[in-house]
Amino acid sequence: MSVDVRDVDRHRRAFALEKLRVRGHEIAKQRGFEIQFFERLTVARVACHPEVVSVMVEEGRNMQLKCPMMISGAGHDAQLMAAITDVGMVLIRCKDGISHNPKEFAEVGDIALGTELLSRVAYRYAMK
Repeated sequence: MSVDVRDVDRHRRAFALEKLRVRGHEIAKQRGFEIQFFERLTVARVACHPEVVSVMVEEGRNMQLKCPMMISGAGHDAQLMAAITDVGMVLIRCKDGISHNPKEFAEVGDIALGTELLSRVAYRYAMK
C-alpha cells in the first residue's frame, strides 16, 4: 500500500510519519507479520513568490473574483520550477473540495475563469 503524508510544516510531517511507522510495527507484531516502510519521494515545500501572488490577486480583483489565499500540499511543477524562477499557482474550485482524485470535478465556467486569470497574469509578465 502507499500513503501520501503532506504538511507545510516539515517537523509535523516527520512526526506524523514516525507515528505511522510506530503504529504500523505495533499492528504487524500483534498480527504476526512483517512490515517495511520505504519513503519513495520527499519534496520540500516552496512558497509562491509574493510579487506573483500580488499580480494574481490584483488581476483576480479586476475580474471581480474572490481570491482566498490557500496552501496546496499537492506535488506540482511549481515545486521544481521554484528552483529556477518565481512561481505562483492558480487554483480553481472543485466539487466538494476534492482534487487530485478520480472523483475530482470542476465546472467549465470555473476552469475558464482560472484560465483567464492565468492568461492575464502571463500577459502582465510578458509586457514587462
